[in-house]
Amino acid sequence: VALHSVATTESDPAIEEQEINPVTPTTKSSVSSPMNNGPKQQQQETAKSPRPNNYSWFDRIDQLRKYKEVHGDCLVPKRYKENTSLGNWVNKQRQHYRKFQEHKSSPLTQERIDILDSLEFIWDASNVKRKTSSAEKAWWKRYDELVLHFKDNGQNSVVPSKSSLGWWIIKQRNEFNSYKKGEKSILTKDRIDALNAIGFQWKSHHQQIWDKRVEELKAYKHIHGDCLVPTSYKENPKLANWVSSQRKLYNNNSLSEERIDVLEKVGFIWDRWEHEFEQKLRVEEMSSGTNL
Repeated sequence: VALHSVATTESDPAIEEQEINPVTPTTKSSVSSPMNNGPKQQQQETAKSPRPNNYSWFDRIDQLRKYKEVHGDCLVPKRYKENTSLGNWVNKQRQHYRKFQEHKSSPLTQERIDILDSLEFIWDASNVKRKTSSAEKAWWKRYDELVLHFKDNGQNSVVPSKSSLGWWIIKQRNEFNSYKKGEKSILTKDRIDALNAIGFQWKSHHQQIWDKRVEELKAYKHIHGDCLVPTSYKENPKLANWVSSQRKLYNNNSLSEERIDVLEKVGFIWDRWEHEFEQKLRVEEMSSGTNL
């Protein structure tokens, strides 16, 4: 997901003026003779020509729309680290709007005002109550750190669990589980949407592997009729080792109730030898006709 807009030099207001109010064709008498084009005039013409790295007004609208998808509003801070020029541009639109209302020269047209209104653009941010609590600031600070981590290391990179950012990620996953259960959680819909927008994985790498093994166990049962994967199962040695590990964790009371429930729904056998002994007794009962 493209979330990181590259900050570049802000567009020259004079260029915006040219976009709104194109120069009308000049008459023959008003065209200056090439003989009169001195260095000063050439310098002015060069200054008016658009620079190739400038964003157009509609490029900024796209950036603003993406900002809103992540943050839920168009209140781009003037010192927005991810794209400082976008923050300046937003502030400029408010200045241009004030001039528009005062019937002064302004790059804004009614059409552009309507486009910004469709994004719920805030024309006067002075009275907006911002979320400035220390907890809110701390949360978004960590979020920005995660965005930068993905940008520098890739979307699928693993954050070290013992780092401060790693601990924060673990907390978000735990809070998300609470949120899904309807329990008290620091996560809000805005925060969940923001994390989803950057491809946040709500399950840890280890949990994803665990879930994968469960699916492999289901496939094994579909073929063999039970979950008694042999320890020397050549078709999938990793599954065999995993099954053995789940039994050890269970016997040591180190397996969560949630995982126990998942495995028991699949038909997991916690004590292989006890199960086989019971199966042997049933066979003997059936063969002798005795109902013990």
